[in-house]
Amino acid sequence: YIAGFPDHPHRGFETVTYMIAGRMLHRDSAGHEGLLQNGGVQWMTAGRGVIHSEIPQQEEGVMEGFQLWLNLHSSEKMSKPWYKDFQDVDLPKLVTGDGVAVTVIAGASHGVAGAVTRSITEPLYLDIHLPAGTRFVQPVPPGHNAFVYVYRGALRIGAGLVTLGVAAAALAENAARLEAVMLAEVGDATGLAARLADARITALCLGPGLGLDRAAALLPGALASGRGLVLDADALTVLAGRGWPLAARAVLTPHGGEFARLFPDLGADLAAGRASKIEVTQAAAARAGAVVVFKGADTVIAAPDGQVALHAAAYGRAAPWLATAGSGDVLAGMIAGLLARGAAPFEAACAGVWLHVEAARQVGPGLIAEDLPDALPAVLRGLGV
Repeated sequence: YIAGFPDHPHRGFETVTYMIAGRMLHRDSAGHEGLLQNGGVQWMTAGRGVIHSEIPQQEEGVMEGFQLWLNLHSSEKMSKPWYKDFQDVDLPKLVTGDGVAVTVIAGASHGVAGAVTRSITEPLYLDIHLPAGTRFVQPVPPGHNAFVYVYRGALRIGAGLVTLGVAAAALAENAARLEAVMLAEVGDATGLAARLADARITALCLGPGLGLDRAAALLPGALASGRGLVLDADALTVLAGRGWPLAARAVLTPHGGEFARLFPDLGADLAAGRASKIEVTQAAAARAGAVVVFKGADTVIAAPDGQVALHAAAYGRAAPWLATAGSGDVLAGMIAGLLARGAAPFEAACAGVWLHVEAARQVGPGLIAEDLPDALPAVLRGLGV
C-alpha cells in the first residue's frame, strides 16, 4: 500500500473514509489537506469536481479501513467541493446498558448526533461493537437502503490466552484493533525468546502476515522451543530452504504451490500422475518428521508414523465459498488453538480441518475469512462441546 493513491479526479458524489488503523495524508485541488489517523474519518464532497491524493504515511504495519461512496442528488452534483477531517476524539460515542459500544459517524442513533449531518444524502453511519449475546436495534428511515458489514470476530477455538507478536512499528496499529487478543513486541529471535519464557504459551503459529525476513529470524527459535507449532504462508516459504526432518512437534499447512516448493520431487510426482495426493502427503510427513496438511477441496492430513486422513469437502459437505483470501490463515490459527488445548498434532490437524469446513457451511455463500471464527460457537454447541 506504500504507493497510495496519487492525484486522481472525483465528481458528483461524496467519499467517506473511516481509518480503523493507519495514517493517510489527503491533499486536494481545492486547497484542503489533512492527516487521517487511527479511528478518524475523512468526509469529502467532490461536487462539481476535485482532484485529490491519498498517500500512506507509514512504510509497514497494519492499514485497515473503509471508504464509502455516496451518490449526490442531481441538484447537488455541481456543488462546491467540501472537506473535513474528524479525529477519533471528535466522533460521538455511546454505550448501551448491555455494553454495546457505538461510534456515531453520521446521522443520529439513540439520541446521539453524529459528527456529520448531511441534509441531501441523509446518511446514517455507525461502527457497532457488540459483546457476545447482546443485540442492538437501530431504526432506519423509510426509503433508505441499509447494509451491515461484519469486519471482526474474536478468538473462538478455546485456547484461553492468545498473544499476537508483532514488530515494534506495528504495535500502535494492532493495539487499535485488538480486543480479546493480547499484544507483544516480537520483532526478532530475542523478542521471541523473551515471550517463550512465559510457560503459559504452549503453541505457536508462524506465517500469516509475518513477512519473509521476520519468518527467517523467528523460525529457528520456534522450531527449538518444544511448543506445538503450526507453520503456514511465509514460514513455509522460509522452511523450503532448510533440511529435514524437523526436530519439532509441528504441523505444516501448505496449499498446492507451497507443497511443490517444500517437496519438489513429490510435487512433480503428483503433477505427472506417478503418485496420488495421499501418497505424496504421507511421504512428505515421513520426510519432514511433522504432520502435513495438504490443503484443498480434498485435504489430506498425514503424520510421520504413516497415519493418514482424507477430508473431502464435497457432495453434502461441499463449501466452495471457503476458497477465499485469509481462510487458510484462520485454519492455521484453529489448529494452533487446538494444540494449545493439548491435542496431539495429528488430532489437532484433523479436528481443525473438519471444524474449518463446518464453520464455512454454517455461514454459507458470501463468506469472508473473518466470518469463520464467529461461526465456531454454533458449531461447537452442535457438538455438545
